Amino acid sequence: MKTLVIGYGNGLRGDDAVGPRAAEQVEGWDLPGVTSLAVHQLTPELAAAIAEAEAVWFIDACIEGPGRVEPVVPSEPDSRLDHLWSPGVLLYLAKSLYGAEPPAYHLLIPAVEFGYGVDLSAIARDGLADGLETLKGQLISGESNVNDVLGCVVATAQRTASNLGGASRRAMTHPTANPLSPGGQEALCTK
Repeated sequence: MKTLVIGYGNGLRGDDAVGPRAAEQVEGWDLPGVTSLAVHQLTPELAAAIAEAEAVWFIDACIEGPGRVEPVVPSEPDSRLDHLWSPGVLLYLAKSLYGAEPPAYHLLIPAVEFGYGVDLSAIARDGLADGLETLKGQLISGESNVNDVLGCVVATAQRTASNLGGASRRAMTHPTANPLSPGGQEALCTK
């Protein structure tokens, strides 16, 4: 396995399903060297698969701000909350247990509807399509250029903002919304 894609979320809670749906679509691409897992939640057993990968993409819904890509770094688990697993904690386990620390990215898809149901909101559908388009380019090229992914995420944020309007529009396009870009959205796109 070269690249591991893990999409996670609850398929019965509206937009929370974007992670598993993304992983299912990636699996359907049948790309060589890419393994995709659609899971309800992150569990410590995933550390073994992460340790075998050369790169890992986590995909989940985000409820605050625009969609974005964040690098994932290993983070030690809080022993009091060992039932809450994050991408960083899984990387920590892969490093601690198997000596592996593949580069990892967290693709967060904009989401607004989390009630019971299986339908995605228009915002989540747009974010999912944009995120998958760029992720596919990254997987096919065999490179993980975060700036290319972020260019896609900016487009999603702008479309999301126009769908929401008003005060939400300002929150979704605020220049400091992306932690990878101290200079704001202008610094996100390299093209």
